[in-house]
Parts: sequence; structure tokens; C-alpha cells
Amino acid sequence: MAVQDTVSSPSSRQDFSSLADWLRLARTPGITRLTANLLLAEYGSPEAVLAAARQVLESSLPCASPAADAGSPALPRAPSESVAASPAPERFSAAADAAADDAAGRASDPGAAQHAERADGAPRRKRIIVREGDKVQMNLAAAKLLCVPLAADINRELEAAQEWQHGEGNAIVTQADRGYPPLLRHIPDPPLVLYVKGNIQLLQNDALAIVGSRNATHQGRAHAEDIARAVSSEGITVVSGLALGIDAAAHTGGLQAQGSTIAVVGTGIDRIYPARNAELARQIAREGCLISEFALGAPARPHNFPIRNRIIAGIARATLVVEATARSGSRITAHQAMHFGREVLVMPGSVQSPFSQGSHALIREGARLAGSAQHVLEDLGLRAPETISFMLTGTASELLEQLSFDPTSADELATRLHLDPAQTQASLLALELAGVVERLPGGAFQRAK
Repeated sequence: MAVQDTVSSPSSRQDFSSLADWLRLARTPGITRLTANLLLAEYGSPEAVLAAARQVLESSLPCASPAADAGSPALPRAPSESVAASPAPERFSAAADAAADDAAGRASDPGAAQHAERADGAPRRKRIIVREGDKVQMNLAAAKLLCVPLAADINRELEAAQEWQHGEGNAIVTQADRGYPPLLRHIPDPPLVLYVKGNIQLLQNDALAIVGSRNATHQGRAHAEDIARAVSSEGITVVSGLALGIDAAAHTGGLQAQGSTIAVVGTGIDRIYPARNAELARQIAREGCLISEFALGAPARPHNFPIRNRIIAGIARATLVVEATARSGSRITAHQAMHFGREVLVMPGSVQSPFSQGSHALIREGARLAGSAQHVLEDLGLRAPETISFMLTGTASELLEQLSFDPTSADELATRLHLDPAQTQASLLALELAGVVERLPGGAFQRAK
């Protein structure tokens, strides 16, 4: 199902030769995203990287002219003739959708399957190393990969991209463009090329990522939508992954205010996945922004989604997790945000709910607890902390009386007051959300100072 063109397109376009160089660097098998970014940082542009590759290759040949050696690889040239149009994107059933989405949720390696063509069981190319210590330099192995004729699949993508970017609301953004998301530049392996559909100006906004379970509870979806609406009302753009559940709720809330929303998809930008979010995707294309680093027509594959998640974490100043199971893909996004030095916020839930296991694990790993939209806005520096007034009754009142400024474990409190452990944890969480109790490392509690 295609996304309709409905938004005015930006004026700038990628020219054929420049885009060919960017795609060569981004898509060449054996040149990982990290390697491509290291070379780009060292030489300054794809053209300079390819010039360095030609120089290294020429210096390694016994003949003065590489073309004179029939056994030598051809040097890169921008294609001068049109190639066949990209084939129509393959279609897949709802069952295949569900299987791919389920596998994506189980994925745990954010760097898995650098190249889609390796998903078919073919031997993976040996990765090229261009860095020794702090030094980055083009070597012969990398030069040989970069100095071959442009692969047929890259040629097809190039031709399709040239045509696609002239559609309404469509743009292709590279790292050299001012429209590239500023925070995304600072992750270790930012995408070299982004396909953008919709309001490209949103890529420059302050952003909050909101992620969570695809099989979310009604309460979880309501919390995600409320928080997204609140931060969007403050001009913060909501970023998520267009998945079912929490992602869809976050996009819906973001669209209700001026901050709007960005959907980072794990397919080609001309495809909608999952199909049940088709109307939401069209609304985002009209009122928000869709982005993808994958080639046009790329289908949903399990390894695409952890790769996609790093963009969600990298484009935002903070990531909020709402309902995550122990093996949720949203934990990958949260861990990537931590790795990037970004703040991770978690909305807690019932200690007995499987939808809270991943969330509570993130809190134990150092994520900040955020119990409401007010807490999120405070953590983003958009609101001053409010004094929360409430009446303590029953178990919470008894627990507060027992707590002092000395750390005390939940088990000790439950034993001392003859309380059920689950009830004790729930009451302590309520006290923590009220701001009168602090949770310490190791599961201990004390009165808030």
C-alpha cells in the first residue's frame, strides 16, 4: 500500500551524480555503516572518499593505468544511462506482517544484518577495518570494494530515488544537508541517506521518542497518547516507529498539537507497515513527517527494526518507554539511547504485569521514573516541579511512618508491618510517585530529602 503524495515538497533536490556517490558509500556490501561514517568523517565527503579509494587502488597496481590491467576492478563512475525501473514492491500477507513484527520484537542486536542481501543465508562478507587506534585511513580492502561498477540494486535504487524525490512532499536528505536531523549526526553510525516525506522542518525540532509494547493495554495506550499530546503542546515533536500499540498512540497524541510527530519506518518509505496503520501513516504524511533509511520498496524484514530503532533514539533528546515486556524491542531503543548518552524515562506499571517487566528492568538499569506527563515535562525542563498534595491512608500511611532517612528494604518493611509483599511494593511506588519517598540502588527506600 503506497503513501499518497499530499504535502508540498521542499525546493532542494539531490543531483544524480552526488546521490550516486552517497548511495555507493551507504550501500556497498562489506562497508558497514560505522566504516562508511569513519571514512566520511576522515575525508569530508563521499566524492573525497571515492577519490581516496581510487588513489589507493591505482598505487597498488603495477601498471600506471588501472584500465590497462584486464584483471583490475573498474573505477567508480556515476551511471550515465538510465537503467530499468525498480520492480514493484513485493506484497505480503497479514500473517507475514505479524510474523515479521513478532520477530522484530525479539531482535536484540542493533547491529544485526547490516546488508539485507545477507538475510538469504549467503555468506556474510568479512568486515573491512579502516581504523587503527585513533587513525582512520583508506586501505586496499576498502578501496577494492568501493572501486567496482555500481551494483545493479544500487543502480535501481538511484533511478527510483531520482523519480521519487520529485513527488509532492518527498525529499532525500544526506549528512551534507542542513535539513539533516542535528542530534542524529552525533550517534556512532548515523544513516548517510534519509528518505523524507512530509514536513521536513520537523527534523530540526526538539524531540521526545515514545516507544513501548505493540500489544499494549488500553491504559498504556491512553497514557502514551496523553503524554504525547502534552509534550507536543509545548512544541516538542514526538518520535516513534509507526508500530501498533504504544507507537500508534504516541503518533496520535503528537498530531493533536503543534509539535506534531515523526514516524521512523523499518521499510521503504513508499510502503506502509503494518497495514492496519495505513490511515495513520497518511495523516502523518500530511501533518507530520515520515522518514526511512531503507531503499524504496524495501519490505518489512525482522532485522530492519533494530536498525531503525537507533534512529528513533538518535533523533530525540530523550526516550520514554511506556509498557515494555521483558523481551520488548522498545528495550533495544532504550539501550541505544543510553549508549548515545540520552536520557531514558520509564512509566512504571504493576509489578505483576508482564507489560511492566521490561520497564522495571530499565529502571533498575538507571532509567528515570516518569509517572505522568508532568514528570516528563519536568525532566525535559519544560515545567517547574509541582507540589503534589494527597491524603495518605491505609498501607501507604503505615509505610511512611516506618520510613526514615536511613535506607530500608521493601522486604524488611513488609515483614515489620506484616504486609503482603506485592501490596507493599505498590504502596511504595505510590509514595515514590508522590515525591515523598526515594528509591535507592538495591531496592531500598528512604524518605525524600
